[in-house]
Amino acid sequence: MRTQLLPLALLLAAPAFAQDPCEQVSILQVQYAAVDSGLVEVLVHNQSNELFDYPSFVLVNDQGDTLARENANFFGIGPTPQAHYLSVLPGATLPSSAFDGTLVLYTAFSENVSCTFDLSGVQLCPPPPCQQAIIYLTNLDVPETFGAYWWIDGDAGTFLYSGDFLMDGITSMGFDTLCLPPGDYVLNFSPFSPIDSTYVVGITSDWNFTIGTNTAQQDDDTPLDLAFSWYAACAEVTNAVAEPTDAGIQLLGGAQPALLFQRAYPAVDLRITDLRGSLVYSQHLAAQAEGARVLLPIGSSPGLYLVSLAGPAGNLVWKVARY
Repeated sequence: MRTQLLPLALLLAAPAFAQDPCEQVSILQVQYAAVDSGLVEVLVHNQSNELFDYPSFVLVNDQGDTLARENANFFGIGPTPQAHYLSVLPGATLPSSAFDGTLVLYTAFSENVSCTFDLSGVQLCPPPPCQQAIIYLTNLDVPETFGAYWWIDGDAGTFLYSGDFLMDGITSMGFDTLCLPPGDYVLNFSPFSPIDSTYVVGITSDWNFTIGTNTAQQDDDTPLDLAFSWYAACAEVTNAVAEPTDAGIQLLGGAQPALLFQRAYPAVDLRITDLRGSLVYSQHLAAQAEGARVLLPIGSSPGLYLVSLAGPAGNLVWKVARY
């Protein structure tokens, strides 16, 4: 079965017809787990009446080599999207670019092969330049009313991002989001907040599927900070967003930011995101002549934005501040 990775909203809206149960299992995503590159996350949606009892997935490349394997952790595959985590096998070399492969679904604790899914163009790394990260604070005791300030340092101890929570004394959970490039980080919380061992601080790519990593999982006595890796296998040299210096494209600031092409340039894909990971604008740009200008419709909301171009020369990223 040749499987394309399809948008979740489209699959949820699609009607189900009587057919082979395997045909009604959709593979929504196959990529590295955000906080552990030793795991591959498979997001699956089952629209059939088949339970697929005690399922486990195995990822195989187009040469027949097993790359990652899951131990059965679920009673079955239900009707809502479900995340499965496959452990990368020791010695396995996972492709750094798009590849074709096969996802095998075993059931009954790996006794039976129930389905096979041919995958096309799998990208284990998320799209550049950054991926949504959800920071959370949860109280395991009586809820309190307070404000908590958080910040993230990079691998060199440099301050990168910050935000805050306002805990209302009623709910025990607080969430904040940002868009985080791959790399190594430390998440810190203000020592002026009443955070102690009854609080858990963590970060995840999607709270609906995984808790990611948090301070309750780390073996130390520092409840206010959390060292973690974010899509580490996809990181290059640094987790800072580097400004292109010799790309033949200049970022023009001011009231109307624009990109100035200082030489002829092939077609590229333009994306603008804010630091919370929300897409502000996207467009496929045709080939540009020398001297061409492309306006960046960032809007009037203040904040820091990431402008990225993806094309034959790789991925280029600029930071644009709107005051």
